Amino acid sequence: MATSQTEGISITTCPICLEEFKTPKYLPCLHSFCESCLNSYIISALKSESRGKSGKTEFHCPVCREVVTPPVPSVKYQEWAQQFPLNHLLVALMDQNKLKAKVKLCDPCKAIDDAPAVSWCVDCNEAMCQNCTSVHKRQKMSRDHCFKKYR
Repeated sequence: MATSQTEGISITTCPICLEEFKTPKYLPCLHSFCESCLNSYIISALKSESRGKSGKTEFHCPVCREVVTPPVPSVKYQEWAQQFPLNHLLVALMDQNKLKAKVKLCDPCKAIDDAPAVSWCVDCNEAMCQNCTSVHKRQKMSRDHCFKKYR
């Protein structure tokens, strides 16, 4: 018997990378994608469509194929994904799901081991173990981030 490919995919899953959203941005057609996934898609789509021609000011949604014009088309197309609004509803749903988990695991360590989370980076929307928290606080890009303790 054939199984559905959407089995196990939730509303908080990016349709491009099939992982939980990281900085979910939504298009005018209301489809949402990780900002980095959307950025990669736009770059790839415009390079393959233009074949050397410049001046494209639109792309197609990867899900419904609707033509999408970025809020400020005059900006370099490599920066279009940043212009789309953050999907605050998805961010809230992901935060709620993370808080409901009985034992929260470190998001950066998930692929490697099962390290329990001890803090939450409010700026990155990620739960972190003691080691990742320590490293995160030392990095130039994230040393000013706000952290909350897990219970």
